[in-house]
Amino acid sequence: MLDFYYLFPSQLKNIKPWPSEIQKLKALVTKIPEQFEDLTNPARTFFELEIFQKTATLELIAKGVISKSSFDKGIMELEPDSLPSAYTALLDTDVFLKSDAFEVITKGLPKTKFNGSNGLKSRSGLMEYIYDL
Repeated sequence: MLDFYYLFPSQLKNIKPWPSEIQKLKALVTKIPEQFEDLTNPARTFFELEIFQKTATLELIAKGVISKSSFDKGIMELEPDSLPSAYTALLDTDVFLKSDAFEVITKGLPKTKFNGSNGLKSRSGLMEYIYDL
């Protein structure tokens, strides 16, 4: 889900009601500019991204960037010193990593309850939640 909001940060505005756990970040969301093209069906777009995520994850494992042993346990963990220095230098200049949207995505959403009728699945409208325990 975080990948979806990374690609479409203005969709953060569609999380309703806004989670109380991260109420202080709501003001940052209002500052996010609108996207160029409207998504007619965000939930469908979200599910269509799954194949890209799987492919990218398998490629990163094959390249030794993500630990295969950790992934087998359900955890995505970077291998130490696996990223080329040119890539880490590029990250230092990435404007989005310093944006309000990135702060909400990386610091706020992971603190938010995910399952159930009050969880992020329900609030975002991207995933089914009625069968959650």
